[in-house]
Amino acid sequence: MSLFIEFYDGYTIDKDGVKKHRRKFEYLKLYVHENPTTSDEKRKDKETWELAENILSIRKAEYIQGKYKMKDNKKGNILLFDCYKTL
Repeated sequence: MSLFIEFYDGYTIDKDGVKKHRRKFEYLKLYVHENPTTSDEKRKDKETWELAENILSIRKAEYIQGKYKMKDNKKGNILLFDCYKTL
């Protein structure tokens, strides 16, 4: 089984009103057994999952730092001057 990270970048609505989801994939080139039987397979799978989790943690940190230029729609855009005028 191949491991990958899926980045969800929101969606757009096309001219017909259909949602088009924007996704990006990063294939990690890491593989695990679907049904590990031997202790060696289980050990290797555990190490592979730990490596994948570490890579995911790095990608999450990069996302927070803005490397992937994905917008956080929960954050509003407000100009400092407009905020100052309301005070």
